[in-house]
Amino acid sequence: MPIMVPRNIIIFGAPTIDRRFVLKLAGVPDANSPSPAKIFQTQRHSSVISKQQCTLYDTAGLNDSDVLSLEAREALGNLYRFTHALSGGINLLIYVVHDQPSPNNLKLFRDYLCRQDAPLILITTNLNHLSSKPDGVSHVLGLPLDGTDAESDKVLLQKSITRHLKKNPEVIQPMDRFERTAKESWKLLEKAARWTLAESRNALRDTFMEDAFFSEEYAKKKCGDIVEYIKK
Repeated sequence: MPIMVPRNIIIFGAPTIDRRFVLKLAGVPDANSPSPAKIFQTQRHSSVISKQQCTLYDTAGLNDSDVLSLEAREALGNLYRFTHALSGGINLLIYVVHDQPSPNNLKLFRDYLCRQDAPLILITTNLNHLSSKPDGVSHVLGLPLDGTDAESDKVLLQKSITRHLKKNPEVIQPMDRFERTAKESWKLLEKAARWTLAESRNALRDTFMEDAFFSEEYAKKKCGDIVEYIKK
């Protein structure tokens, strides 16, 4: 009998958006804790959707104004733990917004974290504010997320998830995904959070030493390689 590998679904949005109701619509009845509000900070949940075991990762992206009060070390540490919690590839992205989607969040998750390998469902609570479907978005759902018609919303969301789940996503080793995402998102995060290059470099070195348990010498080498890549 074949082993059923859980499908990995990442649900993300601005730090100000509480994504608990989306989790409940996706079959997580005990999603009672507030959604993570720090970038890449993650809560992991399990659900069965159309008889398929799914692992849902609730995480935060950039806020709507693209200004963060977040230390570089915390952001990179969150990213490291997030990428190392993922097992296998990413089957689906779900982006939750109240208004227009942020191009930076689309870049951060669709382009950098997933390398454009995962389908993306955009959930908006105000469909009237969305003039057109953004590039790279597989499907748009207008859901009020206020509980007025939860059963209908649940059916709509789970049907959409079942339809758009990618069966065989690219499997990327956690360290490779972390390093690639750090490289690609470096300038975007520096600009949004107003970090200096020195702050970012030191934070990356400390992440390698304290989270990956690299020696100081090896951490400096890995950090130097990434900084050289960014400078190109």
